[in-house]
Amino acid sequence: MKQKTAIGLTVVLMILTSVGYASELAKIDFSRYISVDELQPGMKGYGLTVFQGTEPERFEVELVSVMRKYNAGRDAFVIRCLDKRFDIARGVQGCSGSPVYFDGRLAGAMAFGWSFGIEPLYGVTPIAQMLEVKDAAHGRLEGASIHRRAVLDRADYSALMAGELFSDEQITAWMSKSMFHRSTNSQSADSMSLGPLMLAGGIDGHAVEELQSWLGPLRMEAVAGGGTAISAGEVEKVQLAPGTTVTSPLMMGDINGAVLGTVTEMIGDKVFAFGHAWNGEGPVIWPLGTGYIHTFISRTNTSFKLGDALDIVGTLQADESTAVYGTVGEIPTMIPVTVEVQWPYRNDTRTFVSQVASDEMETPMLAAMVLTGALNQKGGMPRFHNLQYKGKLDFEGFAPIVFEGVDTGNGSRGLAREMFSVIGYMLGNPWRSVRLESMHIEAVIDEGDTQASLRSVRLNHASYAPGETVKAIVEMEPLRDKIQTVELGLTLPEDLPDGVYPLVITTSDGYRSLLGRAQTYKYRAESVEDVHRILTERLQYRNDQLFICMVQPRQGVSLRNEGLKHLPSSRTMLLTDDRREIPTAVISELISSHIQVDYNLTGKSEFEIEVKRPAI
Repeated sequence: MKQKTAIGLTVVLMILTSVGYASELAKIDFSRYISVDELQPGMKGYGLTVFQGTEPERFEVELVSVMRKYNAGRDAFVIRCLDKRFDIARGVQGCSGSPVYFDGRLAGAMAFGWSFGIEPLYGVTPIAQMLEVKDAAHGRLEGASIHRRAVLDRADYSALMAGELFSDEQITAWMSKSMFHRSTNSQSADSMSLGPLMLAGGIDGHAVEELQSWLGPLRMEAVAGGGTAISAGEVEKVQLAPGTTVTSPLMMGDINGAVLGTVTEMIGDKVFAFGHAWNGEGPVIWPLGTGYIHTFISRTNTSFKLGDALDIVGTLQADESTAVYGTVGEIPTMIPVTVEVQWPYRNDTRTFVSQVASDEMETPMLAAMVLTGALNQKGGMPRFHNLQYKGKLDFEGFAPIVFEGVDTGNGSRGLAREMFSVIGYMLGNPWRSVRLESMHIEAVIDEGDTQASLRSVRLNHASYAPGETVKAIVEMEPLRDKIQTVELGLTLPEDLPDGVYPLVITTSDGYRSLLGRAQTYKYRAESVEDVHRILTERLQYRNDQLFICMVQPRQGVSLRNEGLKHLPSSRTMLLTDDRREIPTAVISELISSHIQVDYNLTGKSEFEIEVKRPAI
């Protein structure tokens, strides 16, 4: 046994030295660790975890077996928890990282379990394998960022004027690449995730249902935590230590969201936790926080700890297959998200102030979830409702994107999806890294559905002279209301050639689509600056605007994002030859005007009008 002990300690010492712990060696008592070689089935030991509150409690364990080369050449071992509390809960998500000790020495972290198991058995990751993770840390945070592979490719930026930015399928595809999806599904079938996303801050059942619509495709669960019952003033300042709850607070403030696990080991200000990967990204920059546990929630498949984040105290810096690693002290930058909501039918107003973690992949969803939680704070919207909004998105290095609009009958999903899409296109671009600095939304939720469809359109003439105004009398049919009539006009150019022209009366969605087809060169993004310009323009077209527009004959050709008008036909044919490698497209001029109405419109009408100069 003495020989095995020496070998085990030597391995740990070599690992610590190789990952840059030279300055810490004098502070470490290596006799605190026990190696896999020293473990024998039947050994009795204990673990530490938080059952309730913030203080770790001891529970007895028994070593069942050591598994060599369990995963990718790494070892693991199985323990049985002897504490009666585990007889009820069995496998508990959130226990990941709970330190396990034999012979009074740290052996590793509880890391995985088995769904629907009838015994409280856990797989443990050896501590030596966890200590290797520091080598993947990013280093200093000042000016640092994590640049991952671009989420979107250039082909995704050819339709920013389409009817919708991200469809439900595209959002699901984005989220399938996210941290949440990978942390819950990339492990083997018997491994434990960090548990549900704990939500707090006045989040009621209906809001949780709406938030679950975001997490559903990820097979992750939104669970309402305690929130206001454990405000910072009511709980003493918690210090991270082996066995304490550790969190990554992804949303902090009036609306909170965090995942939680357990600290395995502390070496000075260095934190090792979980015993398995979160997302397996390697170097990361995520908030590291303390946590509070209300209780264990026992279920037949996999139980979990019900808890909340308390304070952000440092940064997670490495995310590897055997552990996550972080440091206490420097805190990563969070993004402020403010949502002001008015409910006139309730005579109520509230402002929600939160912060979300900064990440190219996750920030769009986190911002959309804060917005969703705020808009549904009153338990959902009336069955017939309308949502008026205005907002501002600040991206580092760009002018703010300022917008306003109206939606009806879609609850919070329409606006939340739009914000997810806009932020996603900026952060997920394939050209260069962009950071969201802040998001501010003002919303008014009122009773009454303001949907209306275009019932009929009548023009004042069938033939016009250049310079005349085409007048359209439009009948709109609101939901459960009488027909409404509006008039809009379009003045034709003085130099418009004689001919027959298409005329369209349409909504903002239809107008954006016409713009995209008629002037492709203006809306083909080839840089993140193009993305910002196109999205800024796109958000200026509201759902309660009615457009009249006419597409003029082909007027030239575009080369990339440059338009060449009034070219001879021979030049146009040459430039649009299929054998050319430079992207080209025939372009047309779109003339239009619009009015604002009291309804969120659907439908369109198309005509052909004749333009003819009067006989002299």
